[in-house]
Amino acid sequence: MIQSIALFLIAFLVGADELLLGSILEPIGGDLGVPPSQV
Repeated sequence: MIQSIALFLIAFLVGADELLLGSILEPIGGDLGVPPSQV
């Protein structure tokens, strides 16, 4: 039970991290001419 909750929290944090970093890095990557997928 605790393991599944921990896995869910880790997956949620990683997903939120990628969403936040993606939205922050996309305009910067566009300025630098780097596709967001490579950032």
